[in-house]
Amino acid sequence: MPVEAKARPQKEEAGADGSFQFTSVVPGKYKLLVWEELDEDQWQDPDLIKDRPFKEITVGPKEAQTVRLVQAAEHR
Repeated sequence: MPVEAKARPQKEEAGADGSFQFTSVVPGKYKLLVWEELDEDQWQDPDLIKDRPFKEITVGPKEAQTVRLVQAAEHR
């Protein structure tokens, strides 16, 4: 999800191997969050994500990144 408050969060489901990919991402700062299971619209609930562990990244123009995300045990 973009760090900027006005930007809309984006969702991507991981494949069988756990990998996922966002394409055509606007340069900027993003927070990456992970869940094993989540109802369709829950991921947009600010109360659900406010205390969730996340990884923050900055994406530059024409930049590709590989990021490893691990679900925290206390949130399983």
